[in-house]
Amino acid sequence: MWDPSKLAFYDFNSATNARSGLFSAAAFYPMWNGIWPTDVLGDENKVKAMFASVGVVLAKYNGTFPATFITSGAQWDAPNTWPPHQYIVMEALNNVPKNVSTQAYPALSSNTTSWSLVPSNQLGLDESQLPVQTLAAGGNAQGDVNWNNGTWTSGGAVNGTEKWNEALLRGMANRYSTGGSIPGLLNQLSPQELNATHSDPTSTGHMYEKFNLLDVDAAGSGGEYTVQAGFGWTNGAVLWVAANHGKLLQQPNCPAIDVTQQQRKRWWSWTGKREEAEFVGKRVRASDGRYVVEVNRERGDMRK
Repeated sequence: MWDPSKLAFYDFNSATNARSGLFSAAAFYPMWNGIWPTDVLGDENKVKAMFASVGVVLAKYNGTFPATFITSGAQWDAPNTWPPHQYIVMEALNNVPKNVSTQAYPALSSNTTSWSLVPSNQLGLDESQLPVQTLAAGGNAQGDVNWNNGTWTSGGAVNGTEKWNEALLRGMANRYSTGGSIPGLLNQLSPQELNATHSDPTSTGHMYEKFNLLDVDAAGSGGEYTVQAGFGWTNGAVLWVAANHGKLLQQPNCPAIDVTQQQRKRWWSWTGKREEAEFVGKRVRASDGRYVVEVNRERGDMRK
């Protein structure tokens, strides 16, 4: 349900038969689907205020957008963040009408903070009640700790012509970490290369079902079960970001990888149409009518 004073959508509470006051990632679901309140479509400042919480996350925290800003220990509250929500928020930003996305994102300062851009009581919390971002060196972060030189740390490269929603989308797209490896094939990048994306060299590079508002390298926690590695919607969200916003990503300098594999199987079609890669190996017809190639050597150059 839309609240015109707080400039946000809220759930309907069937127990109280009233609109909830709890702000969550669901606030962006209507805009994700192209649904916009008529009272904001002619007012760019109001539309910007609808997304002010995204700027708070980018400026104050190391991780991604949470389901809520309440720290309760439950898995759908902070500090847990969920890949589908990142996709939904980014698509909502992508759907902002052109007539209300003409301005640049404001430069943050001691007078204009990310929190000062949030409408009164939109999150249902005071700034002092927000989750606390800890620092690796000890202590807690203060203010917009990630704002530096006109953009967010780990926010990608600034485009001088980008509008406010494009800047927020760029910042969200660049909240990722790398650090994985494949034994015998792919070594972890060097600390210098990992630093390009502010990734932690101790990271496993795993794709988890949920992540952490306070640490982009950490899995989520809490809930009814052990956090799952894999994970379908995480893989899907990553592929969507790479396919649609890959040009926005700040990338480490990955070296070329020479691939040499033993006894790796590749399929050829029944028609005999060859794949582009060159193989040295034995062709054996499989029971389903296709050819399987038992590859002894594959030539080619791959990059991460």
